[in-house]
Amino acid sequence: MRSNERRTAGWWRLLLLGLLLAAAWWRLPTMRFDNSLQQWFPDDSPYLDQYESFLADFGGDGVLAIAFHDSNAFADPRLEKRLKQLRSDLLEMEGVLSVSEWPLPRFHFKRLPPPEVRCLIVRHSPLAPARPARQQLIVAIEEELEVISQHATISQHATIHLESHLAGTGVLHRGINEESARTTVLLLALGIVILFLVLLILVRPRAVLPVFAVSLAGTATLLLFAALTGTPLGVVSVILPVIVLFYGTSLSIHIIMHEGDFRRVLTPVFLSALTTSLGFAVFLNAAIPLLRDFALLAIVGITGAFVWSLLLFFPRLAPFSSRLRSDTGFRPSRRLNRGAGVLFLLLALLAIPGAGRVTTDVNSLAVLPADNERVIDHHFVQERVGNYLPLEYSVELEGLDLAAFNRWFGAVYQLPEVDAAVSWRDFAWPLGGLPGIYVSQAGERGRATFLVPLLSTRTGMELVTRIDSIATASFNGGVQPRVEGYVTLFGALAAELAATFINSFLLAFLLVFALLLLYLRDLRLFLAAIPANLFPILIMLGLMGVGNIPLNMITIPIGCLLLSIVVDDTLHLLYWRKRTGDFAAAFRNAGSGIMLTTVTLVIGFGLLVFAPSPPFRVFGLLCIVSLLAAMGGDFVILPWLHERLSRLSSRSSRGSKSA
Repeated sequence: MRSNERRTAGWWRLLLLGLLLAAAWWRLPTMRFDNSLQQWFPDDSPYLDQYESFLADFGGDGVLAIAFHDSNAFADPRLEKRLKQLRSDLLEMEGVLSVSEWPLPRFHFKRLPPPEVRCLIVRHSPLAPARPARQQLIVAIEEELEVISQHATISQHATIHLESHLAGTGVLHRGINEESARTTVLLLALGIVILFLVLLILVRPRAVLPVFAVSLAGTATLLLFAALTGTPLGVVSVILPVIVLFYGTSLSIHIIMHEGDFRRVLTPVFLSALTTSLGFAVFLNAAIPLLRDFALLAIVGITGAFVWSLLLFFPRLAPFSSRLRSDTGFRPSRRLNRGAGVLFLLLALLAIPGAGRVTTDVNSLAVLPADNERVIDHHFVQERVGNYLPLEYSVELEGLDLAAFNRWFGAVYQLPEVDAAVSWRDFAWPLGGLPGIYVSQAGERGRATFLVPLLSTRTGMELVTRIDSIATASFNGGVQPRVEGYVTLFGALAAELAATFINSFLLAFLLVFALLLLYLRDLRLFLAAIPANLFPILIMLGLMGVGNIPLNMITIPIGCLLLSIVVDDTLHLLYWRKRTGDFAAAFRNAGSGIMLTTVTLVIGFGLLVFAPSPPFRVFGLLCIVSLLAAMGGDFVILPWLHERLSRLSSRSSRGSKSA
């Protein structure tokens, strides 16, 4: 291509890139973040039907707690007037069923708040069974509290600012939405700066701009697609912009290591993008809506990075190169491979017990940093007022042994997690309870409510198991209470996440390695590649089990994500092994690219260590360990296993000939 043609092509590429970045920046404010239960819960779950039946019989179980603190113990009568007006305003808000002052009427309480703390409990109905929280109601209450805080009461002694705290159903999810948006912006901004500095070190100045442009373009494609289609980002999607940013760099590095000649590495780069997309694509069939959105956005971002690498590097405008040699100097040797292969085998065996101990646990509180305003409010209410989240039970009234029920109710009330309790028997109505609130509309079921702390799904289900054991002992085989309400949805969510992790990983494994087999058409290379790529996943799961790190709302896609990424470098190595017929030659062509892409991705995932939320930091550390283990798998396990399989095949061939 002549110089004037190269210059024109370069300007056209820069114009297209500029238009994409401008459009993404323009539409960025319209992006949505949604971590509501509706986004996490399967639409066709039978647990939703059970929860809907409970709502039909008893109304809503959504609770918002508004706690106030006044150092003068509310001695000023004007404060009482202000709280009375607030109660009146709350009752007029959409969806509100009742507003009560703590301690709640008819409830049995173990502890009461100190005189300087007052609390209102707002009970509301859900928008839908899969959307128990009312975010508009939370916003309206926050606006009311803001008005109250801005109007100080002047007493005879001092100016009183009424301190308020809001907690309850949906408040933490609102906090997660806010934290997700802040973390996305923080990580993306930090990633762009760090990536540019890394490129200045790794590649020559001429190559910095195209590599950086590919990464920015892939990320901008993802963000623009999310904004234009209204696809919401959740807490699990926060990592995607950074992943695509550094993944685009890893694609470009393999091109740079061959002087920017895309034709030399088009096949492995395309296969890498395809296998990575397949690893994410398994979530397109997930029952959880947020994971489907996660998969769609990831595929768009990965595809965007590949397409823009093609646009910016082909046809080549000028030769590019890194600051490092294309040849690492690494050569697989029999002695090294044997010793290292045995070492990696021992590590894998040690990781297996830990991998078997991985559990699932959903904890909304753990997603947020300790200094988050929502977390502070929750702790204030729970510690200064009391446990406020309802754990609901219902029981069939016909044939019920009332003495057994009283024994069960009293025993559950004595559990350390329970601060307060009430049942339909605490109300003086003909049916023994309020119809439609503590007795079902048809009068066939009674309700019992226990106020418990905010629990993760694991600890929550352990509590439910203990309560069920008390019921079994109390009722001796008769009709016994059944857990109901909002808590059952979270328990079902944990089970759904566990099933999704296993099913998606198995499907990703089948798709990725089926594609690898079709490409290689060499059984020995294929069989050697499987353990080399499963090794980093096994190490990651082993660390999760040993470190008691559960699968949660953030770590659920980690298996498929890592499998799809670590196999990329294997593809580059096997591509050159297939072309040259020799691992030494393959390392000469792909070794430096594998090392540089690993370093780049380690830096990318390392950015998660700067995230405010602890689960993101853990996620980043797990990915870093897995990526380093994957490089060991490519450099050591793969050639060692291939050598062993080749020797076994040779012995088998000689044996069959001699026979």
